[in-house]
Amino acid sequence: MTERKWINYFFGTDFTPVAEALKSIQVDTVLKDDTALGMVALLQEIDKGEGKDSWVTDDVSVQWNLTDVHVCYNGVNTPDLPTNSKYSHVLMLMFPEGSMAPTGKVCLQYNLMEV
Repeated sequence: MTERKWINYFFGTDFTPVAEALKSIQVDTVLKDDTALGMVALLQEIDKGEGKDSWVTDDVSVQWNLTDVHVCYNGVNTPDLPTNSKYSHVLMLMFPEGSMAPTGKVCLQYNLMEV
């Protein structure tokens, strides 16, 4: 699969139910230990695709592993991002070299609730 396909893996997926947790994740965070486990829980709650039950956090797996994944963007959705424009915000994950699935970048799209 190409990076472009993975970056759009969640194109139709709404992460708004976990928006409060997503918005608190800082850019340049590298997922390890508790942060990786927390992201696994969020993905398992929302993911309806082929990886739904496959997300892991370990030092061995090259598929669906969130250990050492880098948060490279978390902010306002813009037209230059490969995302669904109906979402106001995007958290972009960059998977490390050697990852077999997903590869490259993956976007999680969400809307912040107005108070």
